[in-house]
Amino acid sequence: MTSQRPCRKPPSIRGGGVVLLLLLVIGCSKQAPPLTAQQQAATRAATQTAAGQYIDNLEAVATPPVGWALDDVKTGDNYIHYVWLSPTGKTAYGIVRFTPPIYVWANEFGHNAAFNFGFKPAMKDDQGYVKVLDKSWDGEARMLVFEVEGGTYTTRNHFRVRGRRGWTVYAGTFTGETPIAEELALAIEARNATTVAE
Repeated sequence: MTSQRPCRKPPSIRGGGVVLLLLLVIGCSKQAPPLTAQQQAATRAATQTAAGQYIDNLEAVATPPVGWALDDVKTGDNYIHYVWLSPTGKTAYGIVRFTPPIYVWANEFGHNAAFNFGFKPAMKDDQGYVKVLDKSWDGEARMLVFEVEGGTYTTRNHFRVRGRRGWTVYAGTFTGETPIAEELALAIEARNATTVAE
């Protein structure tokens, strides 16, 4: 038999008594009931616009632009991928948290190895091809900054690897289409404001 932590009772139940009682009941419940579809939709809508929201399984503080919708959460054996879409659906802001197969040092050599032997092959498998449009090392932030074109998407990435953890945070658009400048600027701003675990 497990023991529960005793609930703290409010000093008095006046004025905000109903709120305190509600908080007391919610705080002392053993397990929250599963959310209904409507509650899940409301929760999703609330988190889509929350700037600076820490997402546990990404180990990152996501900063999606206000009004952008969480499109999907994709998972695989060694990654989890959140993507938010602009109202037009033509621009994306995303965060991928991945686990490299080996320990990777947080230096330029380690990042380039993870990029060349991890990121590029995975993108090629997913999109048919990958073309590096621009790539540079940011020594101060200890990350690769690059733009790549794939069969479906072109992404502008911040790519960080720390041992057995890695992240790519990106602003994405459709390959072959002219990006909507205002949306792309918002996605890049969101990418730049995103923080990940170090």
